[in-house]
Amino acid sequence: MLLFVFNIISLIPRIVGMTVILLVPLFCSLWLFSVINFLSLHAKRDDFLLKLYPTKLNFLIGPMIIWIESISYLMRPISLAARLFANMVA
Repeated sequence: MLLFVFNIISLIPRIVGMTVILLVPLFCSLWLFSVINFLSLHAKRDDFLLKLYPTKLNFLIGPMIIWIESISYLMRPISLAARLFANMVA
């Protein structure tokens, strides 16, 4: 709803929209990512952590895969912010 209001305000001539600033979509994506992760960890802790370790995986390569999956999971809000920013500016 907040992004909708910001975009409606930016339709007024000579007013720069708030969504043109990169921090607004970054904040929205980080907030949404944090809320979803908090609720997921609170509801199903074991199932949530199993996402980082795929099934049928060799135990020798497991620690490296967990590290790679953790980094890719933490990069999701940054990529979401970049996509939101690009769509709002375009």
